Amino acid sequence: MAGKRSKADYGLHFHRRRVLHNLAAFLALLLAVGAAVFVGYRWYAAERNERALLLEYWQKADYEAAHKLAGELLEKRPLDYQTLSLRGFSAFQLADAQINSGDALEYLDDCIRSLRKALITKNAPREGSLSYVLGKAYYHKNEHTGLGYAALAVKYLEQAREAAYEAPDLPEYLGLAYVGIKEYHKSVAALSEALRAETVGGAAEAASEAEAGSEAEPAAQPAAQPSDILLLAIARSYLELKQWDQAKAYLHQCISISKDSKTINIARLLLGRVSLDTGAYQEAIRQYRAVLSEESDRNADAWFQLGEVYYAMKDTTRARAQWRQTLKVNPGHRGARSRLNM
Repeated sequence: MAGKRSKADYGLHFHRRRVLHNLAAFLALLLAVGAAVFVGYRWYAAERNERALLLEYWQKADYEAAHKLAGELLEKRPLDYQTLSLRGFSAFQLADAQINSGDALEYLDDCIRSLRKALITKNAPREGSLSYVLGKAYYHKNEHTGLGYAALAVKYLEQAREAAYEAPDLPEYLGLAYVGIKEYHKSVAALSEALRAETVGGAAEAASEAEAGSEAEPAAQPAAQPSDILLLAIARSYLELKQWDQAKAYLHQCISISKDSKTINIARLLLGRVSLDTGAYQEAIRQYRAVLSEESDRNADAWFQLGEVYYAMKDTTRARAQWRQTLKVNPGHRGARSRLNM
C-alpha cells in the first residue's frame, strides 16, 4: 500500500508540476503578447501621429517638411498610398519653386516616381488628382528637357479629365501638351475651352465682388478680359494649321489687350509672318517696324523678317540692307548669313 501511495503521490506531484509549468508558460506567453501588443500600439500611435503631422504640413503649405517626412515614412511603408501621394504633391510644389533647371528636374522626377507608385498601389482610389499633377509634372519635364514627354502629359491629363477632375488650368495644360505632340486641332479645342472658362469665371468673380461690396443693385460688369498668353497659344496652333484668318484674329486680340511688351512683340512677329505668307506685305512691314521701334532696333528676327518681306517684293537691295542690319544685332544669325551668301 505504501508503494502504491508513494507512486500515486509522485504522479500527483508530477501532474501538479506540469500544470504549474504550463501555467507559467501561458503567463509568460501572455506577458510577451501583451508586451508586443503594447509596443505595437505605441508604434501604431506614433505612426498615426506622424501621418497626421504629414497632413498638417501639407495643409500649411510647408512643402519641404512634408516632402522630408513623407520620405521617412516611406522607408517604413514604401507603398502607402497617402504618403506616396503627398510626397509626389509636395515634390511638384518644390519643383515649381526652383530657379535652377537641374534642381527642378530632380523634384519633378521624384514627383513622377511617387505618383506613379501611388497609382499602382492596391486599392488606390479612383480619383483624378494624381493623374492631374502627374500630367503637369510630365509637361514641365518636357519643357525643361525637350525630350518628348508631352505624350505622357497628354495621357495623364486626359485621365484626369475622364475622372471628372476639375481644375481651372487643366484645359490649358492639356492644350499646350497637345501642341507638344503636334495635334493642333485638339490643342485649339482645349485652349478655347480654357479661354471660355477663364473669361466666364473672371466675369462671374467680378460681379460677385461688386455685389458683395454694395447693397445697391450692382451695375452691369464688363466681360472679363481673356488671357493674352492663352490667345497667343491658340494663335500659334492656328498658324500650324495654316488657318490664317483665325490666327490673325487671335493675334490682333492679344496685341490689343496685353500689357506685357514682350508678349505684344511676339504676337507682332507672328502677325508679320502671317501677313508675309498671305501676301499682305505692307501689314507685315508695319508689324516688324513696330517691334523694332519698341526694342530700339535690337530685335534681329524683326530685321531678318523685314528683309524677307522686301525680298518677296522683289526689292533685293533693301532686303540685303535688312539682312546686314540683322548681323549687326546678331553676328551669328544663320538665316541672314545664308541670304547674304546667295
